Amino acid sequence: MLKSIPKIKILAFILSSLLIYSIFSYIKFELKYNSSSPFFPRPLENYIQPLTLIIYLIGIVQLFVSKFKKSTVLKIYLQYFVITYLVLLPFNIYWNFFSPNKPIGMINPFFIVLNYVLFAFKGYVLYILQKDATPLLDQQDNGDVVFRPVNRWNRLFHHLFDVAFYFSAIYSTSSTYRYLLFNTNFLDIPFLASLIRASNTLTGASIIVSFFTLFYYLVLEVVFNITIGKTILGNIIVNDEGARPSIAQRFGRTFCRLIPFNALSFLFNQRGWHDSITNTYVVKAEKR
Repeated sequence: MLKSIPKIKILAFILSSLLIYSIFSYIKFELKYNSSSPFFPRPLENYIQPLTLIIYLIGIVQLFVSKFKKSTVLKIYLQYFVITYLVLLPFNIYWNFFSPNKPIGMINPFFIVLNYVLFAFKGYVLYILQKDATPLLDQQDNGDVVFRPVNRWNRLFHHLFDVAFYFSAIYSTSSTYRYLLFNTNFLDIPFLASLIRASNTLTGASIIVSFFTLFYYLVLEVVFNITIGKTILGNIIVNDEGARPSIAQRFGRTFCRLIPFNALSFLFNQRGWHDSITNTYVVKAEKR
């Protein structure tokens, strides 16, 4: 029976079940939070979670209404989920396995494993949804078929959307890290203590921002060949043959972003330095 059901439908029903569970878990948490601290001011980052659930819901609805042909909103949610999960991964590992302040018996090993499995599952769904993305082709008067490159405005908005989302991912996890800093011996780890001290200087903060920028693009472009900004605007990355770039090209694009003023290079070279150096293109994609 299952062999006759397309894979995307099975994945969609599993994602829908996870969404329902996430919504009920959030409501349960809110009821408990409001009853225990009705007048305690809520951190701003706590409002990001319901927004992500709304995006998740819209993505699932879009997928079912389009009969599993359109997944733009769902891919935006999945990318944001992957980034925020990985930003929190050091905390999760430390809390689950190394923290001396964790109450005995508080963490069930089954739920630890399940948490990692769910992350892997959502990452797999994102990979499946993205791997078949194809460039939009235009036919020339002479009969040649070419893909449609994006303009400078698209590149500018790619960058703005990506910056907004990766800073949002960092900010949305900040309350977790604040808890870690003040309630564990996290600062006893020399490297992390040095990192926190460095963040209070302009140079240190610049290095940390560069690191997170690199991290964001390494995860989304190298693994999935996409970013949130490109998904929103309906664009993909291709090589000079219109196919998915090689791993080396995707790594190259990411590390080229460390070149000073690369983010503004599209003003001088429409493709941008990270594309012209690696021989890749950002083009319009078939709508899915």
